[in-house]
Amino acid sequence: MQHTILIVDDELVHLENLIEAIKKTDQNYKVLRSLDAEMALKIISKEIPDLIITDWDMPGISGIEMIKKIKSQPAFQNIPVIMCTGIMLTSQHLKTALDAGANDYIRKPVDHVELHARINSLLRFAESQKKMVISDERYNQLIDKAKNAEKKSQNFINELAVAKEQAEESDRLKTAFLNNISHEIRTPLNAINGFSQLLTNPKITPEKLKTYSQIISSHSDKLVEIITNVIEVSEIQARKIKANLAELDIISLINNISFKYAKEAKEKNIEFVLNNNIPEKEFFIFSDFEKIKKILTQLIDNGLKFTHQGKVEIKMELVNENLQITINDTGIGIADKMQKFIFEPFRQLETGINRTYGGNGLGLSLVKTYTELLQGQISLHSEINKGTTFTLTFPANSADQNIRPNTIADQKYAVNTILIAEDQMSNFKYLCDILESTKINILHAINGQQALDLCRANAAIDLILMDIEMPVMDGHTATKLIKAFRPSVPIIAQTAHALESEREKYQNIFDDYITKPIDKADLDKKLIKYM
Repeated sequence: MQHTILIVDDELVHLENLIEAIKKTDQNYKVLRSLDAEMALKIISKEIPDLIITDWDMPGISGIEMIKKIKSQPAFQNIPVIMCTGIMLTSQHLKTALDAGANDYIRKPVDHVELHARINSLLRFAESQKKMVISDERYNQLIDKAKNAEKKSQNFINELAVAKEQAEESDRLKTAFLNNISHEIRTPLNAINGFSQLLTNPKITPEKLKTYSQIISSHSDKLVEIITNVIEVSEIQARKIKANLAELDIISLINNISFKYAKEAKEKNIEFVLNNNIPEKEFFIFSDFEKIKKILTQLIDNGLKFTHQGKVEIKMELVNENLQITINDTGIGIADKMQKFIFEPFRQLETGINRTYGGNGLGLSLVKTYTELLQGQISLHSEINKGTTFTLTFPANSADQNIRPNTIADQKYAVNTILIAEDQMSNFKYLCDILESTKINILHAINGQQALDLCRANAAIDLILMDIEMPVMDGHTATKLIKAFRPSVPIIAQTAHALESEREKYQNIFDDYITKPIDKADLDKKLIKYM
């Protein structure tokens, strides 16, 4: 913070000497100057300084009279003033200066070290006064409020106590979360790093190679899930979350999710049951695919995590024109006192270093937020050592077939040549290895400008995988320019941007997007849409 100092002295040489002494303090002060008190008062009325240094004896209005005028005005009375004089000060002189409102004095010629010390002392004092004034004002406001609400004083005290308790609990939860997230991230990282090193063993057997690869893949997915949860919670708290509604087959989605978790349940010797009471083979609703998937996977994942024996059951049916999905487990259950807090961010059944189940306390808060965002409801019933049931209810609003736009994704192409725009060679090599079995011709551009030039020169390019952040020209700009002369070529954004607010700006430019780290199965699905 830059402080402003006003220097008042009728002798120019003394004025310059004071300015020079202030410069030697190595502080970035803004200095205002005046050769008489009358001009100084005008300066103060336009710009209030943080400190004033004034001469005693000046023609017209003396330094003493000027100080009295300044201190008589409420807006200026807290400005600290240093009286600077060359006369020998007696005790009477000092009394006169202090009675007028001066806060300190210094003799001419001025020693810059002494001046620096006195300026610093008064500025610190002035700052503390300001804080005291603010504190006093706040204190008086609280006293007035207490007097006006005398009959409700006890309620007010109780509210303060609750607020304090909630703030302390919030701080405790966030601290526990920060301590825990480090462990949650390092656990899969340790597995990825450790088994990656074991893969380099030239004598590794095919069985171990397969096992190690599966472990690395599984822990990579877990790491991505942890990071995604943290990002999504930050997006929710920033109020940037919204539903991206589209037609989806809820039966197909639940079948696919159940297939994945049935394998995990079998490994834990837990029965996994899917009861679909909707008679149709397909049931389309208008909702957000990613959020519905997130809700279901989080609840099923929790059911398997907290169940050691028995079963996890998913039931789907239509109730009063609503889609109702129930996830029931025979696990450890949730205590009554925790049930009203369990959907809050950072809440966990266990805390401390002796936790059995892990987790970061974000999953259920995301589930509740996404459910309500999709105009649904979630309820909970649980008993200790008997199990937990989550019931989801969503509007069974089928998608209007007439509102679906005719996009490139509805067309089919024979994809013979793919252009990959990617500046990171490791990412390009990974994509090449994925596509190797397709025998598709692959072209490579290391920036948006190269991608643009290749598209202009090569009409055989059938599809483009476009990175977003690249040197020379970014993928967003390159795609707009390519679409200007080749509007029908499908362009899929490959982006590390996971926030919805970041992805939304690509939706009107790209035909599709895939989020890094890229999963082979996800990429295959994207390509099949256009082949």
